[in-house]
Amino acid sequence: MNIKTMFFWMFAILMFSGCATREHMDYTAFKNADPHSILVAMPSSVSNDVNSGPAVLASVSLPLSEAGYYVIPVTLANETFKYNGVSDASEIRNIPREKIKEVFGVDAIMYLTINEYQTHYTLLDSYFQVSVTAELVNVSDGTVLWKETSIMNNKSGSSGNIFADLIAALFKHAINEAAELGYNVSVNNSYMMFTPDNPYIYDPILSGPYSPKYRKDKILNK
Repeated sequence: MNIKTMFFWMFAILMFSGCATREHMDYTAFKNADPHSILVAMPSSVSNDVNSGPAVLASVSLPLSEAGYYVIPVTLANETFKYNGVSDASEIRNIPREKIKEVFGVDAIMYLTINEYQTHYTLLDSYFQVSVTAELVNVSDGTVLWKETSIMNNKSGSSGNIFADLIAALFKHAINEAAELGYNVSVNNSYMMFTPDNPYIYDPILSGPYSPKYRKDKILNK
């Protein structure tokens, strides 16, 4: 190997290593804003499934509350928006932050984008998958305090018996066609997304002020 080739590979390895390493987000803005209350907006969605928005929206409040935040009841929020002639997710995103703060009195708004909400089919299996990106925005100045994406599905492993797997696949296919399955997977996805110090989320949300773990998140020590 000549010297030029050696330097080429050294440079390539360094570049690859740099791209492969993702730094954790800076939580300074999140800590300084110190949001106590959150409004969860109707999700925008790329899915054609009409159940995707309501299912994901309904799955978020409980895990966020358990994380230590006061969450405006989604029914109250939606009715308020509808009363004022706003029902579409894109319209809600265009409402001035100052107006959101004036009407709801919240510290932050959680915008949700549904990247995927559908059933996948394989030869011996089918599974339902949900992918959501959450973005927490400070209503006072528009600063993005936290942003993360989570993916969840109900995949199952093979038993090793092809006939048993075929029967299980047929049974699971029927279950995956049920509307409530999407909601169940959404609930699991939301708990994974909004559980502080979750090791499966690279940049987990911080514990809220109503949590006993407030300001004790392990991620703050990294």
